[in-house]
Amino acid sequence: MRRFTSLASLTMTAVIGVLLFSMAMEARDFLRFSKYFPLVFGIAGAGLTVLILVFEVANWRKLSSTGPESWTNAKAALRISGWLLLYMALIALVGFPFATVAFTAGFLRLEAGAGWILAMCYGGMAMAFIFGMGRLLNLAWPSGLLPTLF
Repeated sequence: MRRFTSLASLTMTAVIGVLLFSMAMEARDFLRFSKYFPLVFGIAGAGLTVLILVFEVANWRKLSSTGPESWTNAKAALRISGWLLLYMALIALVGFPFATVAFTAGFLRLEAGAGWILAMCYGGMAMAFIFGMGRLLNLAWPSGLLPTLF
């Protein structure tokens, strides 16, 4: 099987690296023992993402110099990257629990084509899981900008 690197792959890898780096930066403010896993995972993941990007860019340049590159998946990768960036913006605005519910329901409804009832059921299950884990592990989820203003 031939290794294929496209602009879509580069874009998705870069967005995942940004998400991992932002996770590590956010984990710096956690309590002493609760910050180790996300901090180590975020730093290691972001470092590996940079390494993967270096090799993918080198492969992409080699392939694009030999012939035209296929741009067919770039639109899909940019759309999914937009969803991930929207999720991060929602977390910053309304907080983690409500952003996860809105993201889950919206993504299922708009991208996956699920019906409203199914999307809301999965959003409700995501909320139950988040609040259940928060209660079980005694976690305080990030609240976001809007709840702190009101």
